[in-house]
Amino acid sequence: MQKLKYLLLILPLLILTACPNVDPAIKAGRDAAAAGQGAILAAQAQCKANPSAKVCPVLPQAAAAQNLLVTSLETACGWNPAAPPSDPNAKCVVVQGALPALNSATANLTQILTELNGAMK
Repeated sequence: MQKLKYLLLILPLLILTACPNVDPAIKAGRDAAAAGQGAILAAQAQCKANPSAKVCPVLPQAAAAQNLLVTSLETACGWNPAAPPSDPNAKCVVVQGALPALNSATANLTQILTELNGAMK
């Protein structure tokens, strides 16, 4: 079940990577989401090995910020977050009105990842 959850998180990101000439806000969001996925997986491994690790309390915030960013990316591409396209060649049609929320979600995740990475040291 855990692997399915990760697949559902990653699928929209894979679809976004197939889009040439991506809007800079979409690209920044996609890059932050990919970095977030890697950092969250590393933090989860630390918490599994040592549940009292400094990183463990930050992990729920990072996961929530990651989910918000993925939803913002889907919305900014004009996709329904409840049913993102399954076609890896789906076109991202930028919804300009959704870009401020995407920028905010990207900045939020970036800030939390800084905290997460600091706690992992």
